[in-house]
Amino acid sequence: MVAGTLKSTWRAMKGGFTLQGNVNQQGGAFVIAPGPQVLFAHHDADPYDHAEINTLLAAAGCKQHTFVKTAKAPPPEESS
Repeated sequence: MVAGTLKSTWRAMKGGFTLQGNVNQQGGAFVIAPGPQVLFAHHDADPYDHAEINTLLAAAGCKQHTFVKTAKAPPPEESS
């Protein structure tokens, strides 16, 4: 995986940064049940418009989660 990342980085540095595909195309989030039945659909209006994770979890019938924002990652645990 590291080799692939380095190769991609080198290729970008060598050839310049080019955009691929339609940069105006927006994504979305969908929860689809068997059948197929669409339980939830969200079409992103812009690159910063995303469905909330707990909304997706609720639509899928999963337990919701409380996310806590921290300034930095906790220090690694000491190994004995």
